[in-house]
Amino acid sequence: MVLIGRQGDDEIGANDIAGRLGTIGYEILTMLGPRIERRYR
Repeated sequence: MVLIGRQGDDEIGANDIAGRLGTIGYEILTMLGPRIERRYR
């Protein structure tokens, strides 16, 4: 599952999620807990 990022032709960013929730992208990123696996490319 891709929560934030790109898979194929689809892409969603922290700011996209934040816009739907009425907040800012930084707040979305800080809400991610340490148990979520991260892969950086």
